[in-house]
Amino acid sequence: MVRVVAGDVESDEKWHEVITEFLRAMGVLTVADVLPYLKWLDWFGGVKRAKKTGKEMDRLLQGWLKEHKKHSRTCERDESFMAEMMRVADGIAREFPDHDADTITKATCQGSRRTRQAHRQRKTSKESDLEKLVYIQAIIKETLRLQPPAPLLPPRESVEDCTVAGYHIPAGTRLMVNAWKLHRDPRVWTDPLEFRPERFLAEYKEVDVRGKQFELLPFGGGRRICPGISFSLGLMELALANLLHGFDIEKLSDDQIIDMTSSFGATNMKATPLEVLLKPRLSPSLYA
Repeated sequence: MVRVVAGDVESDEKWHEVITEFLRAMGVLTVADVLPYLKWLDWFGGVKRAKKTGKEMDRLLQGWLKEHKKHSRTCERDESFMAEMMRVADGIAREFPDHDADTITKATCQGSRRTRQAHRQRKTSKESDLEKLVYIQAIIKETLRLQPPAPLLPPRESVEDCTVAGYHIPAGTRLMVNAWKLHRDPRVWTDPLEFRPERFLAEYKEVDVRGKQFELLPFGGGRRICPGISFSLGLMELALANLLHGFDIEKLSDDQIIDMTSSFGATNMKATPLEVLLKPRLSPSLYA
């Protein structure tokens, strides 16, 4: 994903460390989360670490930006998303020199459109086959149901007084949706704790992950739905399809138990590394 956004960079590992720390910091409960008027207190140092991580993210992003600007001056063609956004922004700046305040908004819209067009032009037969792999899609849906990326969706704020399930919600109240609980609700799902992808080929065939059905919200919903949903789904489907097509996946030993315990934090990451044995199913020459 880093290469898609920024192209070939030398800071992949550092970026991974920063993102991991950022996600960990998001899941840490601070005094200010419970008592906002005590936000000036940082008893456990969580706020300080979060600010430090934020500065490190800014430093890395600024470095990427400088590198892309350098490439553009040397006429090196860069196909990353960041480079495309910069080209769009530069084009708009030349056409509309008096509309600098509007540049980011316009660049985002046009950059997204251009990126989608370029992606369609580069489609391969493997990508075009994804829509036919309905069982792969069912596996991903079931995985997102049992292990949503974020157990608690980002906070929402009620814009007016309302009543939900008999509870009075005053205007200005911060609300958090427990996606983990919704996805395991026995009133909605048959055998909710079982990993059964076949459910999305039968009784739950019409249930999608794009926020239209409240019983399955791994990416959120409404205007604040995850903007990377299409990219994420396509990437997961393609990666899983190629992995299962090319390899047999086995446990290291017959008595090995795969631990699916999640770690504590804002994202639902696996607490322990997954250790399995991958055996090539095809001739080695086909993996080149």
